[in-house]
Amino acid sequence: MQIDTVKELSKILRKAPQSIYNDLGRNPQSLPPTANIPGSRRVLFVNVYEWLTSHIKNHQPPKHETKSITKRGRPPKSEQVTSAKKKS
Repeated sequence: MQIDTVKELSKILRKAPQSIYNDLGRNPQSLPPTANIPGSRRVLFVNVYEWLTSHIKNHQPPKHETKSITKRGRPPKSEQVTSAKKKS
């Protein structure tokens, strides 16, 4: 069993320590399990690497689909000139 502090977890998750403290109050299920020491305000995270691997196993990479991308807005003058020449 490995125990990590907030600073260590912030390096592992590449997240600011203050964001981790915010998540503890707002969204605790987005963090690894914690171990609270009675009489202490310090938060320790337990089994961080097991928690990470459990999330990676369920992750499936996105499938690459080729979609035609339509351009938005007015085309540049050079494209207008070439398309006008093709029509003529």
